[in-house]
Amino acid sequence: MLIALFLFTGANQQVFGQSETGTQDSAKVEQVAGDSIGSDREDNSFLESKVDYNAEDSMIIDMQQQKAYLYGNAIVTYEELKLEADYIEIDFNSNLVMAKGLPDSTGEVKGKPLFTEKGQQYEAGQMTYNFKTKKGKINDALTQQGDGYIHGQDIKKESDNIFFIKNGRYTTCNKEDPHFYILASKLKVINNEKIVTGPANMWISDIPTPLAIPFGFFPNKRGRQSGVMIPSYGFSPERGYFLQNGGLYLGINDNFDASIRGDIYSNLSWSTNTRINYKKRYKRKGSLDIQYTDAKDGDPETPDFTRRESFFVSWNHSQDPKAFPNSNFRAKVNFGSTDFYQNTFNSDINNIVQNDFASNISYTKNFANSPFNLTVNGSHSQNNRQESITATLPQATLTMSRIFPFKRKVRVGSEKWYERIGFSYSTDMKNTVTTSTANFNLPNIEDKMRYGVRHNIPISTSIKAGHLTISPNININEVWQFQSIRKQYDPELENNLRQDTLQEFRRFGNYSASMGLATKLYGMYSFGQNSKVEAVRHTFTPNVSLQFTPDFSSSESGYFDEYQVDSLGNTQEYSVFEGGIYGAPNQNQRAVINFDLQNNVEMKYKSENDSGDVEFKKAPILEMLSANWNYNLLSDSLNWSPVNLQLRTTIAKIINIRGDLRLDPYALNENDQRINEFQWDENQRPFRITQASANVGFQFQSSNVKNRSTDEGTEAEKEDVENNPDAYVNFNIPWRLSVNYNIQVRNTGGRVSQINSVNFNGEVNLTENWRISFRSGYDIENKQLNITSFDVYRDLHCWQIRFNIIPFGTRQSYNFNIGVKAPMLQDLKLQRKRSWFDNQ
Repeated sequence: MLIALFLFTGANQQVFGQSETGTQDSAKVEQVAGDSIGSDREDNSFLESKVDYNAEDSMIIDMQQQKAYLYGNAIVTYEELKLEADYIEIDFNSNLVMAKGLPDSTGEVKGKPLFTEKGQQYEAGQMTYNFKTKKGKINDALTQQGDGYIHGQDIKKESDNIFFIKNGRYTTCNKEDPHFYILASKLKVINNEKIVTGPANMWISDIPTPLAIPFGFFPNKRGRQSGVMIPSYGFSPERGYFLQNGGLYLGINDNFDASIRGDIYSNLSWSTNTRINYKKRYKRKGSLDIQYTDAKDGDPETPDFTRRESFFVSWNHSQDPKAFPNSNFRAKVNFGSTDFYQNTFNSDINNIVQNDFASNISYTKNFANSPFNLTVNGSHSQNNRQESITATLPQATLTMSRIFPFKRKVRVGSEKWYERIGFSYSTDMKNTVTTSTANFNLPNIEDKMRYGVRHNIPISTSIKAGHLTISPNININEVWQFQSIRKQYDPELENNLRQDTLQEFRRFGNYSASMGLATKLYGMYSFGQNSKVEAVRHTFTPNVSLQFTPDFSSSESGYFDEYQVDSLGNTQEYSVFEGGIYGAPNQNQRAVINFDLQNNVEMKYKSENDSGDVEFKKAPILEMLSANWNYNLLSDSLNWSPVNLQLRTTIAKIINIRGDLRLDPYALNENDQRINEFQWDENQRPFRITQASANVGFQFQSSNVKNRSTDEGTEAEKEDVENNPDAYVNFNIPWRLSVNYNIQVRNTGGRVSQINSVNFNGEVNLTENWRISFRSGYDIENKQLNITSFDVYRDLHCWQIRFNIIPFGTRQSYNFNIGVKAPMLQDLKLQRKRSWFDNQ
């Protein structure tokens, strides 16, 4: 009898080892050849695990032949193996399974086999597998190995981890028809370890190239792997033949890696760069860079030979807020030789034009359920033009946030005036040294240190009186210093002055009191109902305060002393705290009236939303226009200070305008010194402009900005972009242009200095995969262009082209690079470059 069992959509069967017997199906199907993969027809022992199988369309069970035929999205699962295809045939007698795709109505093959085992996937045209021996054969397969892909005509699965491939193609391109590949007649793949090939050569766009190798070795472990970084080579007319950026990479684990790179030239110039990256999820992350350069120019036997040694250290560290919610540790360190980026061989334009470096390491601690918090930090600032350096280490500040000691815990009735009296407290301890970079060394640095402790207690309140706000304030300071100075007349010294620094503990206290009066005045102009602009409002905020500081120079205080200045016996008073880190006590009694006027103008206008409804929005016309000055009631001359005017506004969210103006009401004498004569009386002008600056910047960019998912890209790719932001090309903005104009004028009477320049930068997508960016500027005062650079980027899917050029000037250079994107084959590239130092 002929028995055929048809199970339709959703059918499911399980087989536990020994297959059941049955009669043969009359339908003829293709037999599975099991010779090459270890057929097991004579061994009827049970399999170690069950075989689960189902199909979405239908299944045919042939009990006589002990076979199952699965149609339509068929799935077979055995232990860690999963096989999916449009057609799967199972032979339980020989423990073989065969899978392939089926043609649709158009003749196109759909549902090709997808084989998954232990996280490794294989796409194939056809596949045969033996459950018992765990061996198989795969035809026309595609599988991913690490960062690369392998295409193979015939693949023999030898074991769980070893595959042999005939006529295989290895590539990092994820296209079904890859743009490039390395073709080898034989490949051996050891999962999560390595790929070994025989003789192979490079093919680009299915065209063979003469690039060939006798054998190949590719690591295919996932995650970081240690290895050698191949250097680029070239010739420099100034320093000779070179190897650049060669070295060693150490992929220690997922939380820590390091690289050591170096450059070497035939004239014996060399440099090193050691970079360490570390990251602990939900804890911390950071990087440390240590660079050193030994640059030689000319022949050592000639007088014009120069040698410049320089170094630079960069450290960035951040703590995850989840690690310690009440404390935080951060570090951003940039420290090194002032001329490092002028000496090193791989400087980019951003580093070359940078003249200031700053560092800060800080630890903050918030004490829970208390108003106290602690900050400990060290900082450093460095100016390359002035070759000066200021370092502060350490600085500790303990602060108490403002508290109101007289406020009732349970208030009945209105708030009393004294309940608004509050005070805070802070203690600041600091050690600072300022010197030139040439003198910044440990043997000499101790004598230049300034250190001390300052305590500050501000007490304040506010009282509402109608539309006025009255703000009394008392500020109490106590300063502890561990150094003081003594001055003596010495005719044998220059300037007849001997100054000694005494290491002793001295203290001084001072205080000041102030009373402020402020209000807000509004002016409104309304337009008609038919106008798009509903109203314009002007807010005027005047603030007047009186500040009093007493004189602490009395002889009883001991804060001041006097010394003889010449042979005639003339004396001059000085403070023993002069030059201290927190200054000196006030020597002159001051009573100053401060004036501050703030203006803001904004408009309210109608706008239609996407649904067509009218809604009101606000837009600034004048964000801030301020004027401030003061008058000293107790000064015997020059009572008025200069007037400072500031302007800030934004037009259409595109143009940013900033302006500053300093106006002095007093005139100058023939020596360019301020005199107690008004400018109006001397020159019939109300003010004399001493300083003026204006900055106008605008940025235009395409409104067609593509939205990029924050989840796009692997974790490794996101981390690479985060660590190397300059290497990332953003195609999401089709075009962008930024222009910034800056003018500054200083007038000291006898000399006028001026800065007048315009800087611009931008980028544009020429096509979907071509992008050009540029940056430049023009010094209007000196009539010369600033450093100008162009960057061209071409995305070739799995390849990329980068071209950077500085076409003229002292930094003239270019760098052309075409290479594979994937880090595994990053040395598969063509590079040509000429560095700026060859043009010196």
